[in-house]
Amino acid sequence: MTISIGPYTLQNPVLLAPMAGITDLPFRRVTQSLGAGLVVSEMVASDELVRARL
Repeated sequence: MTISIGPYTLQNPVLLAPMAGITDLPFRRVTQSLGAGLVVSEMVASDELVRARL
């Protein structure tokens, strides 16, 4: 089963959702090595980006 997202086709329909404090680089690499079709970076609080408090 494949999933298409715009121009991208994913071979595995398992996706990793953005979760603050959990989806750091080592976790994304582990889930990708276990077959996740798509992994993303940590969730970012957009209001802090707007206020430039990062």
